[in-house]
Amino acid sequence: MRLAVLYILACLLLGPGRGQAGEHSPERTSLDRLAASFERGSRRLLQTDSPPPPSPSPPPPSPPPPSPPPPAGCVAGYLKLDLISATGGAGCASTPLALCLPSLRVQVDADCGITVAPPNASWPQPGWWTPGGYVSSIWSANPADTYASLRACPTAVSGPVASASPQGPAQVRAAIEQAVEQHVYGADYPLAASAAWGNGTLTLTTAGSCALKYGFTEDSAPAAYASQIGTNVGVVACESGGPLTVGTECALDAADACPAGTYGVPLSSGKLCAACPPGYYAAAPNTGQACTAADAGSYVGAVGSSAQTSCPAGSYSGIGGQCACQPCDAGTYRGSEGGTSCSTCPDNSYARLPGATGCLRCVAGIPKCVAGTDPGGSCDPGLADAPSPGYQVLSLSAPGNLSAVSCGLAAASLSFAQPPLFGQCTLSAGSPTSLSLYVDRYCGVQILPLEDAACSEPAAPYWASMKLQAAYAATNRITNQLAGSSSFLLELTPLSGSSATLSYWPATTDAAEASTVEAFDAVCTGTASVTGGQAVGLPTSPSSSCPAGSYDNSDVVDGCRPCPVGRVCAAGSTAPTACSADQYQPYLGMPDGGCLTCDPAAVPRYTSGQGADYCTLPYYDAACPSGQQYDPDFRTCVQCAAGEYRTLGRDSICLPCPQGSYSDAGASDCTLCPVNQYSSESGMGAQTGGAQKCLYCPVGTVAKTSNGSVGLEGSTYCDACDPGTVASIVSPNAYATCEACADGYYRPGDSSPFNNACKIIPQGKKEKARNSTQYARSELVSCSKGEVSYVANGERVPADPESCQPCSGDNTYAPRTGMASCQPCRAGFYPTQSDPGLPGNDECSPCTGSTYRPFSSSSPTCLQCTAGREVDGTHSFCLPCKQGYYMPDVLGGNNVSLAANGSVCLPCPINTYQPRTGQTSCNLCAAGYSTQDVGNLECDPCPMGYYSPLAATACLPAPAGTFVSTQGAKTYTPCGPGSFSDNEGDDACDPCPPGLYSNTYGSRTCKACRAGTFSKGGTTSCLPCPAGFSSAPGSSACIACQPGYFSSSAGSGSCTLCPLGMQCPAIATRTPQPCPRGSFTNRQGSRLCSLCPPNTYASTIGQRNCTICDPGYSTRGLTGQSGCQPVRIPTRRQAIQANTMLRGLL
Repeated sequence: MRLAVLYILACLLLGPGRGQAGEHSPERTSLDRLAASFERGSRRLLQTDSPPPPSPSPPPPSPPPPSPPPPAGCVAGYLKLDLISATGGAGCASTPLALCLPSLRVQVDADCGITVAPPNASWPQPGWWTPGGYVSSIWSANPADTYASLRACPTAVSGPVASASPQGPAQVRAAIEQAVEQHVYGADYPLAASAAWGNGTLTLTTAGSCALKYGFTEDSAPAAYASQIGTNVGVVACESGGPLTVGTECALDAADACPAGTYGVPLSSGKLCAACPPGYYAAAPNTGQACTAADAGSYVGAVGSSAQTSCPAGSYSGIGGQCACQPCDAGTYRGSEGGTSCSTCPDNSYARLPGATGCLRCVAGIPKCVAGTDPGGSCDPGLADAPSPGYQVLSLSAPGNLSAVSCGLAAASLSFAQPPLFGQCTLSAGSPTSLSLYVDRYCGVQILPLEDAACSEPAAPYWASMKLQAAYAATNRITNQLAGSSSFLLELTPLSGSSATLSYWPATTDAAEASTVEAFDAVCTGTASVTGGQAVGLPTSPSSSCPAGSYDNSDVVDGCRPCPVGRVCAAGSTAPTACSADQYQPYLGMPDGGCLTCDPAAVPRYTSGQGADYCTLPYYDAACPSGQQYDPDFRTCVQCAAGEYRTLGRDSICLPCPQGSYSDAGASDCTLCPVNQYSSESGMGAQTGGAQKCLYCPVGTVAKTSNGSVGLEGSTYCDACDPGTVASIVSPNAYATCEACADGYYRPGDSSPFNNACKIIPQGKKEKARNSTQYARSELVSCSKGEVSYVANGERVPADPESCQPCSGDNTYAPRTGMASCQPCRAGFYPTQSDPGLPGNDECSPCTGSTYRPFSSSSPTCLQCTAGREVDGTHSFCLPCKQGYYMPDVLGGNNVSLAANGSVCLPCPINTYQPRTGQTSCNLCAAGYSTQDVGNLECDPCPMGYYSPLAATACLPAPAGTFVSTQGAKTYTPCGPGSFSDNEGDDACDPCPPGLYSNTYGSRTCKACRAGTFSKGGTTSCLPCPAGFSSAPGSSACIACQPGYFSSSAGSGSCTLCPLGMQCPAIATRTPQPCPRGSFTNRQGSRLCSLCPPNTYASTIGQRNCTICDPGYSTRGLTGQSGCQPVRIPTRRQAIQANTMLRGLL
């Protein structure tokens, strides 16, 4: 009920008509407030008047929800890890994991498969870092003596590695660890590591106890990976007492420095101090987010480095930011540190193996260093000896554990690393096995066993595997490279005196064999004595004679050659001795006394001829005359066939004629082949009944005896003429000899029927210097840059075959090698040399400065441009300066015979001009004239408002207070009285504005008229305001005094308020008027006086107040009276009417 009343009251008070809908009227606002109060009140009343409903009984407690099952799959995303440190030893910072994964992304797919993205995979990298590392690609039981072989770190994403069921956090973490371990070398050679997961960190410990600590710096799915991988997986925090050591592993403030060798990786708070990646370093504490790249010629081979290292000799780094220096390729070398490239070995010298510090030339099989540096001695770049092969002999005096059985390779599953020689030979200290070292002209080394019946039989099935191939890497070291992916490495190095160390060990480039090789950790080693020649620098002086089992025939090849089969060699032999008939000798390198007798008890019995390796001839015992032998089939003596011989009492059967001889049928002895004929095979019969008994040599070859002599009987072979010679018979000789080509001619390669003529040296070529080649007149080289050669009238120019003609003395050059003519330089260029060592000009350099050269000039130098002239843009011409420009002489003067002072004419400076061409100076602008810029043909008159008082001066603006009304003015004019100029550069003065005036010359501003005065503008003085008017300072007109104000005199600065008792009814009032009778004013500034109220009066003028009528007097209700009248008493009727009116009003 109460609410109803309130509502009705509200409707009555604030109903329709008190405000329209949508208007924010006070009434509407009050209604809204009242309605809201009504709603609140209704709720309270409902709660008060109605009993509350009973409370429901509480529900029974619910069982706890079941634990969610393990997630099916993973959230696809990634975790980024940055390497903080690598501790545990000196080499830990250069382990393969550290070098290849200084930063990585562990990528998780929806099936919980794990892949590893290395730094150079497709994810954002810092701009300062070009990722790319190198790790070793060879595993060895002797790493210190194994050559460097590098492979680039994987650049592609590796994996995936599947997480094992049930794909919980432990299984996902295990998959991550496995993916990282297999990233570098794959599953065949995982880098075994144990993992420790910290709060935002992962520490991997390798088998070598190296601890690599990573920090998580990015996490694409923090909430998901916390449950799927582990709660401690997530971006690491830098905080005191946290997982990172503040100051070394992280910095609390991004502006703080990380230690040397690290750089900052931003975190949500502070930054991680990550190890500088390989190839980069930070030399000092680092406040930035980058490391410095190693210079070209240097490398940084470990993470977290504070310095770079120069590339060692034998290697180079052509670009910056490298973590390893590349070994010089075979055929190139680097003799000093810090190389950015390797040099090609000089002619006739070799670097057979990668990583050479010098180049070798093997002379008689003994290496000599001719370029770079050599660990075994000094280098002689001037060595003149030509390369040639040679033989050396070693004796395994102390075989040690060289035997494959003693070394235990087979037991270690390393049979592939057993050199067959060391498994076949006896290797007994009591009866040493000898080795023959054949060194070819290219410093390659071939090792064969000697004097050991177990391994030195060339006809045996095992023989092909006995050969060891190696090469000289330095004058004191012989070694090899792997043959295939898994084999052995061999090394021969000096020990002392004549003793050297011979060793070998297993090595592999196959990751599947790496663990087996590394587990062996041993070297098979023995001692070898140099008994013939010189090897690896031992002995200091080569021995003068060869040991037993070898011989020195220096006419064929230098050194101690192994004694061939069928022959034996005593110590100091110069030729092998053939075993007698009915003897044999099947081994290489046998000493004197090594011939064996054919077994007389054998059935059937066999015998042999001289120098036989085996007894292969059937034995017959029958006495036949010389030239005949017994034929058991016909039981008679038969003639020896042509090409055979037999002497009674010496030979049991007919024997073939040895090389270099022939026989007719029935011969008792053989006859040497005639001069200029040869027999290379045994058993040569007479070819004809005439002069030809043996064979004639093919065209291009000459007949030689076994010791290399020419022109003798008994030649055994034809030898092709050396390059640079041809085979011909030159009188008085009756046999062919090798004759040198004439000067200007050459012949390459060995001669043949198709290559037995000397050819003229082609244009652009010359003969290779004879002191630098093995064969004169055989090799050509292109003319160097800067020189040419050509043929004119059938003659070579120049005549000297070893030289070319330099391009010099004129305007020509030869920019390429092998040119046949010098080319003229184009206009604007002159011939020069890019290298002072070149024979002539090989390039054209541009004329510079004030020099030029037209194409028509044959001058070898540029011509000099003179004063008043300039060179064109191509320096091809010397042109006169154009109008408005000039060129002084080299001394700054006007001598046109002297050289110009520059290459380009100078523009006439500002306020100067030059109307003529080819001038050395400019003219000065006259007073009143100037130029706006440089390079003018004439001067312009100063514009109005400007003047120039002196020659060669800029036009100046007329100062404020002055003007210039003409062009070409030399001075300015002051503004007259009544005008002014407040700007510089006016061409007229402005009249003073209204309210201002100027009464002097040169006014910069006009003065303001003082209060009470005015001006109409352009005047020299101000006029006073008349009476009834006033003005403020600076007025352009007087203002009439407003009603209520007056001004009684001229020159008033303001109007005065009308005084008390006075009125000023009009504008421009000069004199106030007194209030008329019956009026008054009691305030100043009245426009009109006020009428006196009823019952008051003013009987005189100028009254300030009205006087109240005396008692009994009134003004009868009238105002403005000058006097009062006696009062009249009202009638009763009048009183009733007044009372009724009053009630009506109330």
